[in-house]
Amino acid sequence: MFILIKSTSNQFLAIVKLVRPRQWIKNGFVFIPFLFGDKLTDFKLLIAGIIVFIAFCFASGSIYILNDLSDIEFDRRHPEKKDRPLAAKKISTNTAGLIMILFASVAVIMGFWHSNQVGIVIVSFIVLNIFYSMYFKNIVLLDIFCIAIGFLLRIIAGIYACTVPPSKWIIIMTLAIALFLAVGKRRADLLTADESIKNHRIVLKSYCMRTIDQMIVILAAMIIITYSLYATSDYVTGRYGTDAMIYTIPFIIYGLFRYLYVVNDKGSTGDPTKILLSDRHLFLCVLAWLVLCGTIIYSNFKLILW
Repeated sequence: MFILIKSTSNQFLAIVKLVRPRQWIKNGFVFIPFLFGDKLTDFKLLIAGIIVFIAFCFASGSIYILNDLSDIEFDRRHPEKKDRPLAAKKISTNTAGLIMILFASVAVIMGFWHSNQVGIVIVSFIVLNIFYSMYFKNIVLLDIFCIAIGFLLRIIAGIYACTVPPSKWIIIMTLAIALFLAVGKRRADLLTADESIKNHRIVLKSYCMRTIDQMIVILAAMIIITYSLYATSDYVTGRYGTDAMIYTIPFIIYGLFRYLYVVNDKGSTGDPTKILLSDRHLFLCVLAWLVLCGTIIYSNFKLILW
């Protein structure tokens, strides 16, 4: 009896690890339109946002399974990925396939249950990632743009859920941030990949460190500029009744610099989720930024710059 319970428990843990719940933090991008659209205190809309968030968790879980199924042989030769459930043979490919279909189906049903617009966005997210896993991940530049578009789709779903379009600068900045994180991950891949890994992940051979570093500089500058334009825009001053959002700019700059430091100087894998959850300085920076933004937007914060 004990052996049966232990076996069931191990199988359950393998399934949980397979869908990578730690990565679901990325789906928090759904709530960005709620935060800047002043809708986090609208309980009815917030419930709708949570439903959309959960739908994206199921959608992204199904995509992570698809990635592991398509890369199973490569993962078995990788120093870190060899411990993933499929690579380590802790779960069968048939079981993984069934869970993938189940998760994708639940995501689509939840999306269309909310609205046709959200349903279409989630279907688009799944289709995009299917093409990414099968083809686009081996095409230089297109691979990182697919990742960035995935983040944009989360934002778009959040817009439909909260019914208030955010500033155009937030959309542009989200694209820049997503590209920045994707390029940072590629840089870390180049630093850690040996020849066998590059032979499997063909796209890595198309990137060189000099080009990656140039893209990182351009994207970091783009993020700072677009966020600064947003924080000092008439849209913000008129909507929130204060120009205090300018005081959130240093957190954006520090967060970017800290991420680059962790990736470049501390030898991180470049995984944004892992870095955010493991690096205390970056985590506190993001938390402080969120608290300050929330204070300015939701508590009639009237600190005037001049």
